[in-house]
Amino acid sequence: MHSYLNSIAAAVQIAPPTFDMRACVSKICDYVDVAADQNAQLVVFGEMCAGGYPGWRPSFMTYGDDEFLRSESTWRSKELFKISETIPGPSTEKLCQKAKNRGVFLVTGFAEADPHITGTIYNSSVLIGPHGNIIGRHRKLHVGSLELAYWKKGDINDVKTFPTSLGTIGLAVCYDILFPEYTRLLDLMGEEIQCELWATSKGCETSSNYFPVARAMEGGVFVVSACLAGKDEVTGFEYAGESQIVDPFGHVVAKAQSGSEEVIVGDITLDSILDYRASGSFTLGMDRREDIYSLSVADRSNSQALMPPQHFTR
Repeated sequence: MHSYLNSIAAAVQIAPPTFDMRACVSKICDYVDVAADQNAQLVVFGEMCAGGYPGWRPSFMTYGDDEFLRSESTWRSKELFKISETIPGPSTEKLCQKAKNRGVFLVTGFAEADPHITGTIYNSSVLIGPHGNIIGRHRKLHVGSLELAYWKKGDINDVKTFPTSLGTIGLAVCYDILFPEYTRLLDLMGEEIQCELWATSKGCETSSNYFPVARAMEGGVFVVSACLAGKDEVTGFEYAGESQIVDPFGHVVAKAQSGSEEVIVGDITLDSILDYRASGSFTLGMDRREDIYSLSVADRSNSQALMPPQHFTR
């Protein structure tokens, strides 16, 4: 526990220029400047902010149409494949340079190309440090419904946390956050700041509004939740916005407006984590009943054996 540390976090909500990686990265860099000018030390962007989110389905299709499944060949997966890049790669190099120039930790969603298999991409988030180094990457674990047309699921190697000078950071992308088993693993692996990346559409704000508060209180952690915002001129998709920063008590420290591009900042005071966890009411680390229930994950060796999360190395 880094109880003496205080920092400022920013959640940035923008509409990325979908299918244009260069423009996406340029826009991210511009908004890093905006956040850094407000003294932010941790700057978090939304899901697929580098590359763009292709939407749930082609705009000409509706659920129940006879052509729904027969029209897969017209989906825009190929455009997403073409602009995706490996991590590290040219675009992460530019992001690393910007993080170094401004001395910030940077988290953003990223269209990551598989380094070996052409046409395979991941819905990833990347954590970059203030020295211009890639600290870690998380590939979205829970890919469901029509997202399967675009992204391959991450695996057990994506279950990890990242110790930094600001505190221990965990990464979760959109649908991941709806599975408390995953976020609890992050808590048990020492997480203190959970960075949540969303691409919630207008009309579906319930998830990105309430889950960050629940996850903050469940783990006794700070949550920096960044959602895309505004209208995507390529896909017509409208993002909800309403990004927020939440403290361990579930108090919303800062919240953005709906739909508009915006940067919000809030204090991350890790003493608040200790206040919450050792308050007498929420001593989460001591009150868990591991004699009754347990949480385990598959062995990294891909065997059928199970191992408890505390056996993982970071």
